[in-house]
Amino acid sequence: MEFAKANYFDTTTALAVDSNTLQAENILNRDRTKQWSSDGYNNDATTTTLTISFDETLTISRIVLIEQNWKDFTIFYNGTTASTFNITSTGSTSTTDFSSNSETSMYIKVDAQACTSVSFDITGTQVADSEKAIAHIALSDLELAFTDRFPSAPDYKPMLIPKEIVHRLSNGGVKVNRLDEKYRCQIKLNDISTSFRDSLLGIYRNQNELLFTAFETMTGWDEVFFQCRWVGNFDFLKFSDNVGIRHKGKMDLREVAL
Repeated sequence: MEFAKANYFDTTTALAVDSNTLQAENILNRDRTKQWSSDGYNNDATTTTLTISFDETLTISRIVLIEQNWKDFTIFYNGTTASTFNITSTGSTSTTDFSSNSETSMYIKVDAQACTSVSFDITGTQVADSEKAIAHIALSDLELAFTDRFPSAPDYKPMLIPKEIVHRLSNGGVKVNRLDEKYRCQIKLNDISTSFRDSLLGIYRNQNELLFTAFETMTGWDEVFFQCRWVGNFDFLKFSDNVGIRHKGKMDLREVAL
């Protein structure tokens, strides 16, 4: 469970693709039902490239891929294919050079690297000779890992909340027009250290947008991942016992608009 900085990839002008530019904005959109797919690259002998460039040098230690069909692909930085990231999370490879990937969504932890650009060379797909496709990419750096304490199952409450219009008809039925949906997560932590409380207070006071995920992994990821703000009160000034050296409280994280 961790917070990372807001997605560095935050404008379509940062993205260059070599096909189907009309769909390129879908990679920035967090709506997982909308994907970018290549056009004319439905052959595992051809490679298509996505490049995200930055206006300044940024440190990247987190790479997030959601709803993709890539099997054989390489992620590299600063415009040279020799510069792959070193992976620190458990997965099928130690660098961001994949040849037999079967995961459709991945939260990749890498050694922190100063980057002016990140590129994705995609060749093979999980269903052979398909167009290369992906719904969302996030590039970021760790802000705070929950190493001090994790919530119990009842104290971790992720929700996907729809924005919808419900029309109630004269026959008792309904018609539903769902416009969008956003994540919300309520977390309660008991018995945390003062130092971790202070780290949470720094997050709260900064009021920056953050990326949140609960189970960050490269394999079997459940994809509860969203860019959020911490809303409401800071509730961790309370003590968890009479000794007064440990703390408890709760937070309310809500997904922000694009």
